[in-house]
Amino acid sequence: MAPRRLAIVGLGNYTHPLTRHSIGQILLQNLAKRAAADPLLRSGSSTLKSARHGMRHAWVAEMVLHPRPDSEDNKPLELRFIVPKSPMNLTGRTALGFFWQWLPTIARSQPKPGSPEALALAEKGEQWWDAVEVDKEVNIAAEERRLAKEEAEQPKRVKSMYRLLTLQDNLDLFPSKYLYQRGGGSKGHNGLRNVIEKYQTERFHRIWVGIGRPERREDVAEWVLGPLTRDEVEACEYDEETKHEGEVLAKAYKEMMRIGYDEPA
Repeated sequence: MAPRRLAIVGLGNYTHPLTRHSIGQILLQNLAKRAAADPLLRSGSSTLKSARHGMRHAWVAEMVLHPRPDSEDNKPLELRFIVPKSPMNLTGRTALGFFWQWLPTIARSQPKPGSPEALALAEKGEQWWDAVEVDKEVNIAAEERRLAKEEAEQPKRVKSMYRLLTLQDNLDLFPSKYLYQRGGGSKGHNGLRNVIEKYQTERFHRIWVGIGRPERREDVAEWVLGPLTRDEVEACEYDEETKHEGEVLAKAYKEMMRIGYDEPA
């Protein structure tokens, strides 16, 4: 029986850890720790390991959880935690590579745009893909061209974008405030904007963590790269020894498990 799968992507500046703009990556690391401590854990660990897909680089952790006792379909849940090693505004390309590589595909003949079949797929959050976008960089590596060619030659296929959860900061929420959103826009977040652009859809899950705004509008760029307070970090942390969950971590973990087990696979 095919497992359920959920990819979690932490958006942030990996070169600037513990800053406001990287709070999504801090939350991701702690969600992985929390999942590894879950009684349902079957295999895997929370250790983020350096991984490569073509020219895309990321830190990745994977684990499998047993089916929930109350599960109707009795399917295990596979989780993939991804921290892209790319600039914030180029995150989508890396996230797409590791998501595309891992999530199963379903080959079908392509429905006519606007047809009942196409509309039904859109309602379920599914997106048709003719091919992975081939990079237009002049100096693209031969390996990247080969991978893109292989993907382009595969049958037309559909993927559920609701198997993706992104984690990112939000200037419009007070520090450590939590917001879950299903679909919707980027709210001005450059990393999420790039994910939407590369995925060609807004239909995926996202969790926002508030970082507040500076007093002066012109200080935003400096603000997001400023250090988090200890309280902000603790709200996103999971203590493996005491099993204590920060307020944001607890809400995010509950939401992640709901999406993983309860959303249509």
